[in-house]
Amino acid sequence: MLGRVCVVAVVSTVAFGAAEAQAGTVFRMCWDVGSPIVGCVNTFAADQGQQNAVEITTDPDALEDTFREPGRLIRPISGTDEFEGPDAGEHFPAETATRCRFFTDSATCAMTGPEGAFVYLRDMDDTATVNVVSPTSWAPRVYGEVGNDVVHSNSWITFAGGPGADDLIAPRGALYYPAEPGVTAPMELDADGVADDGRPGEGDNWRPGYSLQIALAGNHRITGHDGSDSVLAGESIGDLRMNGLGGDDFLAGGPGDDRLDGGSGDDTLQGGWGADDVLIGGPGEDIMHGLDGDDTFRARDGERDDVVCGAGTDTAFVDAIDFIWDPENCERVVLN
Repeated sequence: MLGRVCVVAVVSTVAFGAAEAQAGTVFRMCWDVGSPIVGCVNTFAADQGQQNAVEITTDPDALEDTFREPGRLIRPISGTDEFEGPDAGEHFPAETATRCRFFTDSATCAMTGPEGAFVYLRDMDDTATVNVVSPTSWAPRVYGEVGNDVVHSNSWITFAGGPGADDLIAPRGALYYPAEPGVTAPMELDADGVADDGRPGEGDNWRPGYSLQIALAGNHRITGHDGSDSVLAGESIGDLRMNGLGGDDFLAGGPGDDRLDGGSGDDTLQGGWGADDVLIGGPGEDIMHGLDGDDTFRARDGERDDVVCGAGTDTAFVDAIDFIWDPENCERVVLN
């Protein structure tokens, strides 16, 4: 969902160049639930129509985020502009921006919360390089938006590529497909390291070992790899088909009628709220949780599995060694 945050003018004593040299702005984006503010992140937003090569350093020891665009101007956001983007906050108090120090092509801001830094690359084919100085719970999030974008990181990062052929190169991380109004095209996603993922003809690359987070509407088909996969689709609208293949996988469906197949390995499968799901454990000692809806559990593999039926009228095909945690909620149990 597109969010909106109102921006209040920030007074700066630093002299910046002409408008045509501007490459992006840095500001603090905050969320509130009524009142008071519940969290803020330091945010870089590229100007439209410019190809950016942004460097982000997240230093928990110094409690700072630094944004740098070599040879390009970075400025504090000013005026009464409104910032729009996926997952944008709803509240931006003017006093928070004064905690950033601005230079010609960089800005260093005090950290404010566990979310880490946000980067919006906007249009064009952009790159972002993220350097997390030491292990931290602060996880930067990069939104590529329109264009063929590439993100390099030395640590965990969440990357929402947007329209275009996008690639995340990091030791670990998450590909994120946020909701977009009016977009319901089905996607094919497989963690094989080949750039053929995303919307039809888009060419994203879901590399093996990365997690996948989906809030984009549509009936999507998702296939993991022979290692461990993590797929979270709790906000998706549509019917999902997930197959974890090998490894110890975590697959969480959305509100549609989903089919989750863990494949071999000790998997954890979680259906969605209010949906009629089919959960297939496959070989291995699996955990299956149906949540709401009239769900079907297929746990016959000769190994011990755990089943939680949840609300709804459920059917469980199980072995005698399997354990049903809420037998009162499993209306039909069929033993092998």
